[in-house]
Amino acid sequence: MLEVVEPSAEAGEAVEGEAAGVALLEATEVPDTNLEGAAVYTPDFFAQFAPQNARDMVGRIPGFTIRGGEGGARGFGQASLNILIDGRRPSSKTLGANQILERISTERVLRIEVLDGTTLDIPGLFGDVANIVTASFGLTGNWEAAARFEEGTEPQWPEAEVSATVERGDVTLTGTVDFGLFTQTRDGEERFFSPDGTLFEDRTERLVRELQDPEVDVALNWSPPSGSVFNVTGQLSRFNFNEDIRETFVAVTGLGSTGESVLELGEDEWEVEVGSDAEFAAGPEAWSGRLKLIGLYRYEDSEFDNRLVFAPDGQTPLRQIFTRDIEEQEAIARAEYTLDGGRWQLSGEYAFNELEAINRFENRNAVLEVFPRVRVTEDRVNGALSHTRALGPWNVQASMGLEWSEIAVPTAAGAPSDDFWRPKGFVSASRDLDARHNLVVRVEREVGQLDFFDFVDEVDLEEGRGDAGNAGIVPDQSWLFEATLERTDPAGVSGRLNLDASIINDPITLVRLGTDGEGNTLVGPGNLDSDAYFYGVSGNVTWVLDTVVAKGLRADIGFNVTETDIEDPLTGERRRFNGAALWSVDGELRYDVPGTPYAFQINASRIAPDIEAVRFGDLSSFRFTEWGLSARAEHKAFFGMNLQLVFQNLLDEEQERILEVFEPDRLGSRVRREERLRGSGRRLSLVLSDTF
Repeated sequence: MLEVVEPSAEAGEAVEGEAAGVALLEATEVPDTNLEGAAVYTPDFFAQFAPQNARDMVGRIPGFTIRGGEGGARGFGQASLNILIDGRRPSSKTLGANQILERISTERVLRIEVLDGTTLDIPGLFGDVANIVTASFGLTGNWEAAARFEEGTEPQWPEAEVSATVERGDVTLTGTVDFGLFTQTRDGEERFFSPDGTLFEDRTERLVRELQDPEVDVALNWSPPSGSVFNVTGQLSRFNFNEDIRETFVAVTGLGSTGESVLELGEDEWEVEVGSDAEFAAGPEAWSGRLKLIGLYRYEDSEFDNRLVFAPDGQTPLRQIFTRDIEEQEAIARAEYTLDGGRWQLSGEYAFNELEAINRFENRNAVLEVFPRVRVTEDRVNGALSHTRALGPWNVQASMGLEWSEIAVPTAAGAPSDDFWRPKGFVSASRDLDARHNLVVRVEREVGQLDFFDFVDEVDLEEGRGDAGNAGIVPDQSWLFEATLERTDPAGVSGRLNLDASIINDPITLVRLGTDGEGNTLVGPGNLDSDAYFYGVSGNVTWVLDTVVAKGLRADIGFNVTETDIEDPLTGERRRFNGAALWSVDGELRYDVPGTPYAFQINASRIAPDIEAVRFGDLSSFRFTEWGLSARAEHKAFFGMNLQLVFQNLLDEEQERILEVFEPDRLGSRVRREERLRGSGRRLSLVLSDTF
């Protein structure tokens, strides 16, 4: 049975059926689909929100949360995004779920089917999955333009994006141009204290961030009547980031200094990705076999330029320059063969990753150090066998695989290549508890993705410290355990409650790597012999208040509580992960005024205070002083377009950092304490969008 979710003929009134806003229809009464058991949301369900693209529609499905982002994943692997397009997994790696959905105009969406991923014949999917079913409409598209204004910051405009899709017969071509911009100014105060608590130096600072991030991407699809599918995708992006921090400092006692400093941080990058995939019937007809071939290549070129001038009055200015040239590339070839209508899948993948880095450090225009050129490569092959079946009331999906990888750092002395064999796989199971509730459990053995920058030396001019690269680092491995209770009621309360835990082998954190030629301790990323642990509970709730409070009113609440545990390599004691917040919460209250084109929305968020970051020589704690609060007013028929006024940072949220510095390390004496408070102004955004 397919559950079709539609609004009533009159906004806010409940349709006749099992519950308000819900009707049950036989599968034959909706367009053909192979996704049985889905809750089907028609375009009419989203009409009150005036969505401009599929992202806006998916974001309004009660209780649904998009999982998975761009990049970062180990190779291409099995499915991780909990979205499908016409029943198929997106093949792009660079684009995240939100970007993929933004490129689908609402004009093309026939319906959205939400179903249990464990029941699908797509290994890796579990929990709620949204399948966006599209149709051919010739030329369609959507666009958005924005201008943003912030207290103390130059206006940010025009920020614009346009996406168009043209369909002719069996061929679909989609193109997107995004002119990404971001500008922010933050003012700060910083105070320095001696070990006895005496203030010895006062600082004021102004920070200006500017980002230009234009991107062009295209996607070509050919779906002939034979049932075969062919896709070609390409993305080209440019990334230019500049940060300017200007400080004025005044001595309060003889321990302090008076003067000024300028720190300029910049990154100039461009990236290209091309990919293709083909899926077609293969093998004897009795097997119902299909073969999918995927190929992807990504190249990235980045230049970092960081400059510091520290000029105390009456002294020779300290001038430091740290530059970094980076080239990265990734090539992936993957094959998937499914049998028995997709219940069995045999997959194999080869991936090649490479990073080349050249660092230069100049101090006082007198000392020039060129770090050794570092080249890191990884060859990786993995295979997996996956199976999906029903076992009584349970839908079960299982996968077992084996990975071989070889990591080589040929430019590092004493670091020959090393290879590893590692098992991986998962078992997930789900069952319907009743018409509204579903339970999902999952166990997975996972191999982590190395950050190749951990192999490269780094200098931080802002903090006045550096980290050494580690040629002997290896990927961590984890056991993941997860249980999720999901509730679906489009006319009432929907959401999920998730419990998860992880046991991490070979965890990566900052460790001692030895000493340099002058006897100084070298610190950098490395693996621990002991395990690390993660425990968490998270969830989200959507409450449609049409019949309880007022028509057009709904509330969304999300929360996350986590506990982490890792060994401190300095003290041997257990502590939380660096930068891990104990809890966070966010909420949204939206009111679409019935019978009008107006909507109003309030968003609030809060992160737990005292987020700690631990190094060998210092201890930092961070906290946000206020709730993050924003408000939005929307006109959904502004000369046929959608106009939004967004007000952000209404409570003047500030970030506070307390840094304690020790010598020679945290087991020694505290030499100073720094207290810094940074804040930014209130922000107003005007966003205009439309479809065509």
